[in-house]
Amino acid sequence: MNELSKAVTNNSCNPKASRKHETLPKWFVVVLLLGIWGGSVAPTSNLWAEQFKRSSLHGIVSRAARQGRSFPLQAARVELNGSATGLPTFAGFSSAKGVYEFSSVPPGHYALSFTAPGYRQVIKNITVAPDKVEVEDVSLAPAG
Repeated sequence: MNELSKAVTNNSCNPKASRKHETLPKWFVVVLLLGIWGGSVAPTSNLWAEQFKRSSLHGIVSRAARQGRSFPLQAARVELNGSATGLPTFAGFSSAKGVYEFSSVPPGHYALSFTAPGYRQVIKNITVAPDKVEVEDVSLAPAG
């Protein structure tokens, strides 16, 4: 038996032998790995996490009538413009019931505009909060 074999045999049998190469407990390895891995993928701020939260925006476009009444306005153009703050722009038209809706809207500041032939344009500055459903109704007044 050579010297290396004797040393290995003596180490494994002798409880007082050097513990230089003893393995770490499994729970310690798991905790260590979770701490390193978890720290590298965990968000460092709420701002980072909020950029992935999407919201929706909907409402009713109506036309103002006399005596304080209003009626749904079909085919009004609705635009949610975020280009001033580096956000996307959404556009669409109101339905026969005056309803419009934008989904998967990133949080931030937008200009929300409503236009229809024969009516005055309305522009609102709004803030879309993360993970919320925003409601913005508008009544358009006749032009002229």
